[in-house]
Formats: sequence, structure tokens, C-alpha cells
Amino acid sequence: MGNICNSEQTDEKLSKSLKNTYYSEIEDQPYAPIKPIVFKRKYYQIQNKIDRENNLQIGVCFDKSEIVNQEICIQLWDGLVGNPDRQISGGPGDLQKALYAIHKNEPERFAEVLEYAGGGQIRWFVWKTLLYSNIKQKHKAMKIRQTERLSIVERDVKRTFPNHPFFQLESQSSQLLSQLLNLVGATFKGIGYTQGMNFILALMLMQSGGNIEETWSASFLMFYCSKWMLYAIYMTEFPLMRLICSVTKEILKEQDVQLYNHYMKLDIDDSYLLCKWIFTLYLYNIPKQACLNFWDIIFQKGIFIMSSINCQLLISIRSSILSFKNSTQFLEYAQELQQNSICQNYKNIKTNALKTIPQKKTILLCVNSIKDQYEKNVPAQEYFQLLIDNSQKSDFEKKYQNWMENHIYHNSN
Repeated sequence: MGNICNSEQTDEKLSKSLKNTYYSEIEDQPYAPIKPIVFKRKYYQIQNKIDRENNLQIGVCFDKSEIVNQEICIQLWDGLVGNPDRQISGGPGDLQKALYAIHKNEPERFAEVLEYAGGGQIRWFVWKTLLYSNIKQKHKAMKIRQTERLSIVERDVKRTFPNHPFFQLESQSSQLLSQLLNLVGATFKGIGYTQGMNFILALMLMQSGGNIEETWSASFLMFYCSKWMLYAIYMTEFPLMRLICSVTKEILKEQDVQLYNHYMKLDIDDSYLLCKWIFTLYLYNIPKQACLNFWDIIFQKGIFIMSSINCQLLISIRSSILSFKNSTQFLEYAQELQQNSICQNYKNIKTNALKTIPQKKTILLCVNSIKDQYEKNVPAQEYFQLLIDNSQKSDFEKKYQNWMENHIYHNSN
């Protein structure tokens, strides 16, 4: 069987159906664009660029509801921002190079770009910029390769956004997702493939426009780099997931002591809601637009901002939590919690989360409070020791990546 990412096997129907689209407002078809958009003449530069670039068919296309500063967006598309010589020399711009230049030379301005033009059409380029800035050279494991097909992957692919057009049109997208998930299983020997990863990589695939090479490279870095550490979320006994839950409660105690005391009095199991949010990076029951915005700041600030987001989400359903008499009521509420009934004001949640990013001392406090529960789990103990060292030394990224090298299969055949 040939390589499914071969350009000759591109699904023509998929390409035509999803070109020049933006995010649907239909909540049962979230996370990627499906509805055609009509551009006004003032956006002809963006339209022409989309027509020229095959990788802009889906996910990264222009979402006019998100762009606040349209001039910044247009300048980025022309490659003018961060590259003033482009205005003189003319010729086609390079959005990715412009973003890299801003991120490297003007980090404060890059934060401004994120705020005013970071979503919609340029979101995927922003995510790639933030991811690739964490490595000096491409890791050899980022290469696409043929792998063994796992039966659990094939089952989960069929259950991943089954009603979304991206995975309904023929079978190309599902095949790409299957190959990505099998790559995870073949690359990370300490965790293999775990349910929950399918939603994360599916969203990445949609945002990339079905570009499997870019999706795999970006996804690999989310697992590999210390800024995001997805690998540790899926390790045996889920040490990072438990740590994020613990940090969430510490932040909640600081932000709303009444809610914290009642939440702890109810003795609510983390698996009722917090773990599901963390395990799927909010793809469990969070509205699509909120989820994408949360991912924006996760890429920008790192994995531990999830604790802040979790805290703000709990505060957003404060009145309901305070009304519960026992954990069973919370469990029933969590099971029935729908996208339309949570996170209505996600922009405020995002803003407040950015104001309450956990400090190293809070993370260290939580590490020390839970690490003894993993006494017999050697990899988890090693991971927690890395986090403890991070509070004392400055070479954490290097040490973390050295540790990760011991958990990667290096056979790239």
C-alpha cells in the first residue's frame, strides 16, 4: 500500500468542498471551517494568497469574526510586518517568515499580533511559530514513516468527530488521522497510543488543512518539548494530569476561597470533569471557539496555564457548584454539561487565566504533595524530579529533552 500522504492521492472532492471556508456556528460540527465565505474587494490580497496555497483549504482560513485588526492581518499576509524590506522589493510575501521574524526580534509585538490577529486565518501559522521556536533543529523522529497499524487506532478514528465534514468526505482525512495516531504509538515507547490523543491530533490535522507532515511535526513537539509535555499527561498513572488538577485547586483557593471550600467539601473526583478537560485539551465539552482560543494561550504560555483555565471554568459555573449537596449531584451535572451551557464568556475566561498563570513555587508545592503517590512508578518519579530541578536550575529544557530521548523509538525506517 502506498504512502497515504502522497500528493497524487489528494482527495479532489475534499479539496474543492473545503476551500475558502471559515468556522461553522453549528455546535455539533465544531473545530474546523465548513461554510463558504465571500470576501470583499479590500481583502483581495488575502483571497489571492489562499487561491495560491493548497495548505489553506481548511482550519487556517479567514474567520472575519475573529480578526480585530484587519490591517495587521493583511500586512502579515503580505510579509510586510517584521520584514520592512519587503515593501521595497515587492513580490509575494511569506507569512511564516514574517511571524518568525516578529517572534525572534520583537517578542512584545508578537504578543500584540496574537491579541489582534492571532486567530482565524493565521492561527495555524502562529501555532507553528510558537512550537518551532522551542527547538534548534528538526528532530529525526519528526519524519513521516510507515508504522504498524494498531486496531485500537482504527476503532478510535471512526469515533473521532464522525459528524464533521472533514472526516466524512471519502476516507482521506480518516486515513491521515490513522497514520498520525499510529506514529504516536510507534514513536513514544513509554506511552504508545492512548485514547484522547485522537481528538487532539484530529484538531491539529484540521487546522493544518490536512497537511500530515506539518501536523506530525507540530504534534511531536507538543509531546517532546518541556513547554507542553503532553507525553507526561499520558504516562502510566497520568502524573502531569494529576499535577494540573492539583495546581488548579491551589489557584482556585487563591481566587475564590468559598467555591474552593465547597468544592473540596463535596469531595469531587477529578475524573468527573477536570481530567476530561485535560486529557482532551478541552475538546471534551467546551465550545469550539472557546477551545481554539484556549489552545492559543496554551501554545503561547505552556501547559500549566491549563490550571488557570480550569480554575476560571469552574468559577464560570460557580452558582451551580455551590448549589450541590454532594458529589453525586456534581457527577450528574458534569455528565449532562453541554457545550451551550458552559464557557459562554470564553474571552473573559481567557483574559483571567492569563492573569493567574501559576508560579514555579505553586507547581513545586503541588509536585511535593503528590509525588509520594507515585513511589513505585519510576518514570513518574523521574519526571517529578525534573520539575523539582526546574525550580532550582536554568537548563531544564535540555534536561527534559535528554530525558525524553530515553522514551522515543529512534528507528525511522
